[in-house]
Amino acid sequence: MKLLAILFTLLMSLGAFAETGSFFFDGTNPTGSLNLRSEETHTEYRYETRHTICHRQEVVYRRVCRQGPNRQRICENRPHYRTVSYPCTERISIPYQVKDFDVEANINISVLNSPEGARENFTFSLNQASLSINALGSKKFYIVLKSSNENVRIYGRLKVIEADYQVELVDASSLKNAISVNNLSVKNNVLTYKVGQKELSPYIGHTLQVNKAPLIGSDTTLFNRELSRGEYTLSGGTASVDLSLLGVEMTSGRHTITPKVFLKLGGRILNESQFDATEASKTLIYKIR
Repeated sequence: MKLLAILFTLLMSLGAFAETGSFFFDGTNPTGSLNLRSEETHTEYRYETRHTICHRQEVVYRRVCRQGPNRQRICENRPHYRTVSYPCTERISIPYQVKDFDVEANINISVLNSPEGARENFTFSLNQASLSINALGSKKFYIVLKSSNENVRIYGRLKVIEADYQVELVDASSLKNAISVNNLSVKNNVLTYKVGQKELSPYIGHTLQVNKAPLIGSDTTLFNRELSRGEYTLSGGTASVDLSLLGVEMTSGRHTITPKVFLKLGGRILNESQFDATEASKTLIYKIR
């Protein structure tokens, strides 16, 4: 219980050095600014000696007899263990926080486009000297962090963070349904698989991994990278990849072929948790006799 109390006190003290702020974007004002304050600390320890109860194991021997062959009496000493409590002292370490800097974050955010129906909320958190950005919103858009820039300056015991963020809202209506891979097959060295997208999009990328995968022994990677636009075709929701043109030579044996479809938005998706998936893949086990 003492340890839990110490940990709780430490967590509460760490929470005291964090501050959050928000910016709501509804399409009218593409820029916002806010200021957050915190403290940067480090942990030190002091030591105390306290009275407590300790425990030790003691062994006692009891003589146990039994009747052996020819009605002979056989006796032996068998150990028995018991726990004994006794007063003692222990030396414990108690953590406490020492302030290094007052921290101030001056934050500027710019939304690069203003699509209709935007209602997105950006949250900033300054925990000690660590600044983070997250977003939740209408689920109509992927909120993409296109650029972030942080400059830190120190003035005595004051640390100032100048942070600039640029984000873009990408329409999610068609893209979120494009993230699927199904019905894999290989014929005449051409891989085909069903995807959710009906036409080529600059926001959707494809990767392919091909392994020689024997039942015994380790796999050998024959191909593993993103496909360029000229290395796959898309027709009616079916993607086709000519493995011969990629230089993939599959000899006799067992192989695994794994295409992946993923969002390619040019930055971190701040509201990724609002969507089911941002990538999808499936593996085909392909045997050549």
